[in-house]
Amino acid sequence: AESPLNELAPGQTLSPKGTKATSEQPLVPSQQQNPDVTEQNFGQTDVPATDIIRELAPIVGGNPGAPVVIQTPNGSVTTDSERAIDLTVYFAYDSARLLPEARAQLDALGYALNSPELLPYSFLIAGHTDAAGPADYNLDLSIRRAIVVAEYLIQYHGIAPNRLVAHGWGESRLKVPSDPGSGANRRVEVSLILPTY
Repeated sequence: AESPLNELAPGQTLSPKGTKATSEQPLVPSQQQNPDVTEQNFGQTDVPATDIIRELAPIVGGNPGAPVVIQTPNGSVTTDSERAIDLTVYFAYDSARLLPEARAQLDALGYALNSPELLPYSFLIAGHTDAAGPADYNLDLSIRRAIVVAEYLIQYHGIAPNRLVAHGWGESRLKVPSDPGSGANRRVEVSLILPTY
């Protein structure tokens, strides 16, 4: 069975842009081979690590946004509504398998989460879908995608698993409610989890 992380085969390495490559031939992005294979998210693509840090880092001495309590299968977490960012992450159509195009964005996220500004904090990794298909299926797909993103960050960037909480919203929080099928609704949202004292 194929791993959702597209694990590297012997002789393959991550290139500087995060795509798999072999010494013989670089991997050609699937989207160039067959544009119908990917789900285009039309959100922010290749958001640099500095922008991710700026959006997620708590404001020292500032007022946090409204706390939002989210129930997850492993208990509740409280996020800061002002410290969140939507990212475009490319998956194979109707799947939780990452495409090579996803790696650049996930690598920027990994670098950001390892930065001194974000290292002390934990984050909610939440998958979102559009409203095409049954709601329960979309919820399951969004959870599986969030888990794969968290696993990628743990495996390739050494993020401590206890810093990441994977969650899925399915189609319940559309970014563009006026267009439920819009690709902009398919995204991964990263939110700062407020520390509990």
